[in-house]
Amino acid sequence: MVAGAPIQVEARLSEEVERFFAGYRDAYNDAAPAAVARHIAEPSLLVQSKAIVWSTAEARLQAMTDLLAFYVNSGAWRIVCCTAYEEVGVRQRMG
Repeated sequence: MVAGAPIQVEARLSEEVERFFAGYRDAYNDAAPAAVARHIAEPSLLVQSKAIVWSTAEARLQAMTDLLAFYVNSGAWRIVCCTAYEEVGVRQRMG
């Protein structure tokens, strides 16, 4: 499912995508910055109020460390689902 439209995905590719996002979800929920950072390539560009480029592994790791610290301190930092396959079920359970 992409943007609400069903798509055909090869089963092997689907499994790889599911594994990737499940790993990201688990790393994030475990508040493990190095594990989260392994899911992000460098260089990477993040645009919020300004553009930020992570051009090294060290910069990427520091960004993930800061991000997870922020979310852990806020108390609202769990990822419930990461893929379109899970999203429908989660939305149904959450109402």
